[in-house]
Amino acid sequence: MTRIYPFTAPRLGARPAGPDGRRLIQKQPAGTARMRFGRALNEAEWSRYEQAVGQAKQRLGVENLGMITPIRSLPTPLNTGIGSLHGALPFFGFIKRLGFNVAQVDPDGFSQVNNISPYLGTTFSTSPLQIDLTPLETEAWGNLLAQGTTAGIAAKNPRQHTNRVAYPYAYKQVYE
Repeated sequence: MTRIYPFTAPRLGARPAGPDGRRLIQKQPAGTARMRFGRALNEAEWSRYEQAVGQAKQRLGVENLGMITPIRSLPTPLNTGIGSLHGALPFFGFIKRLGFNVAQVDPDGFSQVNNISPYLGTTFSTSPLQIDLTPLETEAWGNLLAQGTTAGIAAKNPRQHTNRVAYPYAYKQVYE
């Protein structure tokens, strides 16, 4: 069993501690780890956490703490198989509370159903898969999509109840 020392918020539940008192987690095989917090922090706990992160950043001399996230993995209210920037606004607020003040998203390049790398070279690298469909059903966008289109796509997503990107499904919705 491999043990790693994570950089995490103070845990509310008991976990085994290592010789130096830091909590241990068991490293999970790739693709099987799931976060389980039991409950959200209350405001008093958030306040203590934010203070601890601020002090840690100050002592380490860290002004900027960043997170790199693939667009396709960002949360979205309706799981259409791929994430969206628009739908992830609450996520960005959450990571800000965690102490991150820089967020970078992976490139949104064109990709293929059998090669999902956003790093494929194209001249104008913008993938239609990165467009959040929900706003396109509103008057502000001229009702480009009929009401319920996004919900219909989300309802048919084969991975709608998982935290995995349904890339082949999303690709087929756009290109086929």
